[in-house]
Amino acid sequence: MSLTKIQTILILGGAFAAGVLAGWMAQPHADVSAAGASLGGLSSPTAGAQAVNGARGVAPGAETDAGFVVPNRSEQERFGGFDLQKQADVLRRLAQREGKELRTSALALLAKIVPQLSADQTAALLGDLSGGRLENLVIRRFLAERLAELDAQRALELGKQLGDTKVLGATLMVMGEEDAAKALAVVKTLPLDQGKEALTYYLQQVGGGQGKGSALEVAAVLKETPALKELGINGVFGVTDLLGGLLAQQEDRSPAAVLAAVKSLSAELSVLKKDASAHTYDENALNTGMLQGFLKSLRDADPRAASAFFDGLPDAAKSPWMFSEEAYARFKNGGVEGAIALAEKQVNEEFAKRAASGAWWGLAQQDRPGAFAWIESLPPGAFRNGVLNAVLWDAWNQSMSWGSDRSAIDAGAQLLSKASQMDYFASLLSDRRFWGRGSAPSEMIAQLPISEEEKRELYRRIAPVKPK
Repeated sequence: MSLTKIQTILILGGAFAAGVLAGWMAQPHADVSAAGASLGGLSSPTAGAQAVNGARGVAPGAETDAGFVVPNRSEQERFGGFDLQKQADVLRRLAQREGKELRTSALALLAKIVPQLSADQTAALLGDLSGGRLENLVIRRFLAERLAELDAQRALELGKQLGDTKVLGATLMVMGEEDAAKALAVVKTLPLDQGKEALTYYLQQVGGGQGKGSALEVAAVLKETPALKELGINGVFGVTDLLGGLLAQQEDRSPAAVLAAVKSLSAELSVLKKDASAHTYDENALNTGMLQGFLKSLRDADPRAASAFFDGLPDAAKSPWMFSEEAYARFKNGGVEGAIALAEKQVNEEFAKRAASGAWWGLAQQDRPGAFAWIESLPPGAFRNGVLNAVLWDAWNQSMSWGSDRSAIDAGAQLLSKASQMDYFASLLSDRRFWGRGSAPSEMIAQLPISEEEKRELYRRIAPVKPK
């Protein structure tokens, strides 16, 4: 069963999950398995020892759950051996306890028990049960992917029968791991609305390296898919990510070969552009998107090869955003010196600024106070301006409040010197990309946590804006 990157990170990154799961399953009451040993094959070596603070931070014995008790507590009994009603009760209990978003321990439990199910059991659990259909989207996805792994055609038919686009989308994901073009061809067989939702699900979930097959064959299928034409810009990013990932699997990954393939694919997909003024499916945007998808997939497999490829690309094929991503990748794999070196050798000022932003962002993830102190050591110029811009983007990313004036202002207030704060606010206000979100520069200046004299200085620095 394939997991999204987020689910994989949650499972692998949560080192506490095994301990929590052991404590959870060892509870003699009040939890999904109700008796730890009742899913015996799933327990960790420490299962059977009670968690120190109970299953969910509740004092041991404080919870009661008389409504869900598994009679047979044999350690040999497994989830796949339960009858259908008991299996449904386990999954329903899990959804009730966790809500819409499942915790790391719950994802780990699902990853262990769902693979025990047969195709018949999985199909039955996805359908209408005596207690009502299992509605939790995460649980349904695990079940849908399990059924697709066992019998993709049956999963498709069930998804159509239930009108469940999540089941259809998860089935496409599994099919695409073998042949992305064949999986996407299924979309054309669906009613338009179903096709749009299933394709959206697939394109949102698929990442570089997850699909297999020929990029040209995938593009040929996509350009004949009515549902894709309806998605517009919402479908473009998934398409370029998918195609870039497929190109990263080809034998010849030289810059010349990849650029030629990218241009050929862009020409294929440009027919989806609705009119001459639209940016959607513009060939230049498609070129850039596929190269970014290619680099992302190659970095996952071989960061050094990705950096060598990046260096071999002509500047005309690169976008400014590629430099921030590449600088961050070099920071992760070689330290801040490599990221700084990338920025310093750029002749194009915008490229240098973006690379500088990637260097700072990498440092901020590792040592946030040190990253702010580093700003104070930088001389004026494109590099420092790029770092100051990164402070803004990082604030929006940290707060998940893209375009927020308040977040942008608060980020500037964290800078350690008045000079850096003034340079940051001047950069923010003089760049139309930042103040084109609704607030005029004069409106934003009025909100800044600086003196009236400093506000007048900002007006002078971003002339011809005049104070009101």
